[in-house]
Order: sequence, then C-alpha cells, then structure tokens
Amino acid sequence: MQPKYFITAIVFALFLSCICLGYSGGSGTSADRYQISVVADWQELMATSGDLDKHFILTADLDLHGVALAPVGAFAGVFDGQGFTLRNVSIDLPARNYVGLFRSLRSGGEVRELGVEDVNITGEQYVGGLVGRTGGTLTSCYAAGDVTGDHRVGGLVGHNNGTLTSCYAAGDVTGDRNVGGLAGENLGTLTCCYAMGQVTGEWYVGGLVGENGHSLYYNLYGTLTSCYAAAQVTAGWRYVGGLVGYNSGMLTGCYATGQVSGLDVGGLVGFHDDGSYTSCFWDSDVNPDVDGVGNIADDPNVIGETTTKMRRESTFTEVGWDFVGIWDIRENQTYPFLREYSPGDVNHDDKVNFLDLAILADNWLAGK
Repeated sequence: MQPKYFITAIVFALFLSCICLGYSGGSGTSADRYQISVVADWQELMATSGDLDKHFILTADLDLHGVALAPVGAFAGVFDGQGFTLRNVSIDLPARNYVGLFRSLRSGGEVRELGVEDVNITGEQYVGGLVGRTGGTLTSCYAAGDVTGDHRVGGLVGHNNGTLTSCYAAGDVTGDRNVGGLAGENLGTLTCCYAMGQVTGEWYVGGLVGENGHSLYYNLYGTLTSCYAAAQVTAGWRYVGGLVGYNSGMLTGCYATGQVSGLDVGGLVGFHDDGSYTSCFWDSDVNPDVDGVGNIADDPNVIGETTTKMRRESTFTEVGWDFVGIWDIRENQTYPFLREYSPGDVNHDDKVNFLDLAILADNWLAGK
C-alpha cells in the first residue's frame, strides 16, 4: 500500500472509531456506560433520542452557561451523576409542557447522585428543576434555583408517580395550581426528602408537595416518609400547607416549619381529603393562628409544638422517630435534619469547612 493511502486509511479508521465510541467514551451498556465529561456530551444526549434507554455516567462538573438547552426526552435509562453537578441550567419554554433538565423519566428509568444548580426553568404544565414528570426513580438528587410554571410545578419534579429517595430542592417555585417546593403533585413515594425556599401559587400549594394525592384507577397513593419543609408558602386562594397543600395520601414522621398564608391554611396540611398521618409536627410559633390541618381542628397525629420544643430531640423520640439511622439534631439550636445532610455542609461535600462559610456569605450578600 502506498504511504498516502496508508495514512488515509488510518485517519478514516480513527474517524470511525470516534463515531462508534460516542460521547467521551463508553458504549451505553451497564458495564460500559456512556461518559458525559464535557458540554458537547450533554448536547449530544439532548439531540440523540435513540440513546434514551442507555446507561450514562457524569465524570465532571459541567457549566452550561450560554448553552441552548432543551429538555432531554423521555428517559428510560440510568444516569449516574456520581455526585457531580450541572450548573447554570436555563430553559425558557413558557408554552410547553414537560419541562425540566429531563422532559420525563419513564418507569424503570433512574437518575442518581446528580445535582443541578443555578436553575432557571420556565414551562407551562409538568415543570420541575430536574424532571418535568417522573414514573421512575430519583436517588440523592437535588435542584437549586428558580422554577416557574402554571400547573404541576415543583422545585425538583413537576409530577411524581415513581420513587424519590434522599432528594431535595432549594429556591423559589412559582405557579398557579399544584405547586410544591419539591414536587407539584405526588402519587408516588417520597422518603427522606426536603425543600426550602419560597413557594407561591393559587391553589394546592405546599412547602414540599402541592397535592399529595391518590389514584383509584392506578391504585396509587402519595406517600411521604421522614420528609420536611422549611419553605415560606403563599397562595392567592385555597389549600395551603407548610408541607402539603391538599392531601389524600399518607404522611409518616414528617414536619413543617415555614410560614403559610392564604385560605384553607394548615401548618402541616392545608386541606385533608383522605389518607392518614403518623407522628407529624408543625411549628405553632411560626403559624400561631392556624391548625395543623386546615379543615381538621384536632388530629392527635399532627402535633403543633413551639419552636423551642421543635429543637429538642426528645420531642420526636417520644413518638418513635429514629435519631440513629435517619435523623440528627443540634440540641436547642436546629430543627431535626436528615442525617445524610449536615446543616453546615452547604456544598454537600461531606465536610464542614471554610468553603461552606464562603458560599453562605456569598448567598447572604446576594440576598438569598
């Protein structure tokens, strides 16, 4: 073979090799996951509908500032963020439904160990900081920033009928109906999740979940276990709760501390339709003129306590809360927090150090 043809053959072979590899490496199987390492990899994922049932791994933090983002389609694969973060996530589609970093997560799909920060998401219905609608599994994921929509709007997910575990959202969530700090509407399972920030809407507005509902047709009940909200909740109309706006599901070992305002207001739940409560609390100093559940004068499993008592471990252990494996507290200083997240570990790197103080100072100066 002549030298020039030999060189051409090598270049062509390398070109084909790059095409076959895709992304920054991998083949998309569970044993050889596609690697998302640079912004171009994320853009490829957005544009490649044939890969939405594949396996992915994020290998670095990515800054998406200035990138023209669209929601990744109906994802049915597995995305492992490995604790890395996508920053400056901005999507503005005010007339579109199913808007988030991911449009939707299908049953069997999974996203884990992924954070999205400096979020600015706008859509119409099914709008979330991470996922518009999910029937899959989210584990150890969070979203921080602003989410705006009309119906079924949440800081992390717009609608959930899957499973969320150890997830949280922080920021401002604004909508009309079914608006929640973490999820706008929940028909699935939330375990060890929380939300903080400001939640504003008209109907069915809650610090964690706007409507925790049930579907007789699908035999689904919204279930919240070991969850809390520390969000200011404001509604122009009805069904407003520190944790849940409108409830017909099951709440176990949950609490709320945020101030609520509107009609049909409750320190924990705005309006009870169906479901049950077990060992739940709300801060009666923060909301002194309301009941724990807006339309129930006295439920023994929805307990109003003063701020002082809400900062004592014994208040919660007396009704069976687990302060070994699930909860922790700084006695007389903090409300209970999930053991997975130390309240001083602002950037969630499993350390409490000067960097956390610097981030806190920056946010304070910015008025956040």
